[in-house]
Amino acid sequence: MREFLKIVVVAFAVLAGWFGYVFCLKPEAVDSWVRDARLMGLLEDYRRAKGAYPVLNARDVPVEQLVEMLASSGVNFPSDLRFEGPNLPARYVSVTGENYGLLYQFSQSGRSVTCLVEVRTRHTGWWGQPPTCPW
Repeated sequence: MREFLKIVVVAFAVLAGWFGYVFCLKPEAVDSWVRDARLMGLLEDYRRAKGAYPVLNARDVPVEQLVEMLASSGVNFPSDLRFEGPNLPARYVSVTGENYGLLYQFSQSGRSVTCLVEVRTRHTGWWGQPPTCPW
């Protein structure tokens, strides 16, 4: 039992060290995950307040345009939410307001990666149905 406890403590220390490295020394590795979670939370707040997700005139818009619309919508909006940087821009789509999709294009280990986040829906075929984002 004592040996098992030592193994658990060492495993915990290794994991804590790795997560500390990733979150403290390489914040860009988790930046898009945190930003995506904040945007999704903001979209849920909008849905609760207005009854549906935002439907914009153009079906497929840059997330920057969505953020501008949300900022002027009267929903409690964090002023530090930004969608800019070295990666290709994210895209947003909602056809009916009942669901939405976010398309991300970014560089990972020198190669271009495209992934999709679908909320309240699955297999829509939006953007040719790229793989689901890992976050």
